[in-house]
Amino acid sequence: MRRVAAALLLVAPLAAGCYQHTYVVSGTVPEPEASYREWRHHLLGGLVHLSDDVDLRAACPQGVARVDNAIEVADVLFTVLTGFIYAPTTTEVYCQLPPPAPAPGQTGVPVVEQPVIVDPATVPAPAAEPEGAAPPDP
Repeated sequence: MRRVAAALLLVAPLAAGCYQHTYVVSGTVPEPEASYREWRHHLLGGLVHLSDDVDLRAACPQGVARVDNAIEVADVLFTVLTGFIYAPTTTEVYCQLPPPAPAPGQTGVPVVEQPVIVDPATVPAPAAEPEGAAPPDP
């Protein structure tokens, strides 16, 4: 019986596996390093959440680009060693990169050209081609 229990303890981490959920804010570019990385605490295999919510405004004042929530190898080991009573996850928050500084001499305000609206009544009619003239090559 003890051999079976020991074998289960050795095999359980392999069966538990790791996973990752990634939430991406479209149109943003994340910084290369996470500005926030912490364990989130759970009980009963993750059914009961113990940690406070992450204050994303405090972690990323300029805005969030990506959030990763994962169960890593260390998380699995703690979960197995506590008999699935305590189950941590790892959360990382990546802030969005600030916009690039304008080039010297530029104000940083984009210039948008407005379309020109032409009144068809004021446009002259195209000239007629002389008879026998070959059409222009494309």
